[in-house]
Amino acid sequence: MKIVMKNILTLLLLVGFLGCKPKETHLSGQIFIVTRGAENIKLGLVEVQLIEKAQVLGFLQKKQAVIESEIVSRQLEYTAAKANFDYADMQARREKPLLELSEYKQEKETKLSKVESLRYFSCY
Repeated sequence: MKIVMKNILTLLLLVGFLGCKPKETHLSGQIFIVTRGAENIKLGLVEVQLIEKAQVLGFLQKKQAVIESEIVSRQLEYTAAKANFDYADMQARREKPLLELSEYKQEKETKLSKVESLRYFSCY
């Protein structure tokens, strides 16, 4: 009798574990860009994938060194451009001492905004 009960219990556990596999689901939808004017722009032929967290973390860990070196490189470019700007600005002050202050400020802000734009970049 004990052997029969063990076999039945084992069979029930086996059936229970086999029925615990994750359900397969299907995701579908569309991708839109909503503009400030509330206009919807549909992005056709865009493939959306569901990726497990472990895969994403592995990918990011592999890319981290590349991204960090790119950041350092861009920071060096920014520092060099800022130094060149400061030097050119100093030279311009010597050459144009009679330049009106408002014109000088506007010219400096324009040039500085070009240098500052080097700060923002994409690593991909």
